[in-house]
Amino acid sequence: IAISRIKATSPDQRRGVLLLNPGGPGGAGLDMPVYMSEQLPKSVKSRYDLIGFDPRGVGQSAPVTCGLSYEEQVWERPYKAATFPSDVRWARTVAKKCAAGNGSKLPHLTTRNTARDMDAIRAALGEKKVSYLGYSYGTYLGAVYAQMFPARADRFVLDSAVDPQRIWRGMIQIWAEGAEPAFD
Repeated sequence: IAISRIKATSPDQRRGVLLLNPGGPGGAGLDMPVYMSEQLPKSVKSRYDLIGFDPRGVGQSAPVTCGLSYEEQVWERPYKAATFPSDVRWARTVAKKCAAGNGSKLPHLTTRNTARDMDAIRAALGEKKVSYLGYSYGTYLGAVYAQMFPARADRFVLDSAVDPQRIWRGMIQIWAEGAEPAFD
């Protein structure tokens, strides 16, 4: 797992580490400390080491690529009865291409394994607990980490929370329901 770190600016006030996740799933977070350091308050930067990481299968952490064409990468496909058969063919093609080159890795690319990787990062940094800032899917990941390792979770901020009961198809349906009135 590739990680990056910007140390707390006031070591005498240091509280610990703040792991950062941009969402996704599959969002690379290695550079998050750099761009978040411009947005976070000085009080946070003085007390926390900012920790970015690319989750397994992403970016610098043994990336999984499927060799998809540009057209095959377009995943936003509104349901239409007329296009359903071609959408099913597309989904099967994507699954087949991803399995062909990465079949042995795919079963290990899970939210719970990413939470375990976060805990391995915590341990490698010599920390008893981690604080966390996650966006979108990162809120779900943070909640899973806190569920799996409650004694190791310090302060968590979950921004733009994902409903765990609706991951992922249900989430996209809700987005569509929310966006449709804007078009009317």
